Amino acid sequence: MQCFFHLVNAHEAITDHVGVDIKDSADAHTIAMRVTDVLRREHPSLLGEATGWQLKVVGSSGRVLFILDLDPTTTS
Repeated sequence: MQCFFHLVNAHEAITDHVGVDIKDSADAHTIAMRVTDVLRREHPSLLGEATGWQLKVVGSSGRVLFILDLDPTTTS
């Protein structure tokens, strides 16, 4: 299954046009967590100002599988 990871907020979207092949939604969640970990490690100032940003994980059908809030003020 193909999966896409879009960075979005109320005003902008950074769309993943390439995607990755995944086994299932659990695999997509693992990859999404890795992506957010890399962003936090390599671009801490970006996520420090990530108010309103989300990582929207979408399947090849266009259905949203899940959304991760990147907002530093949001608690998990």
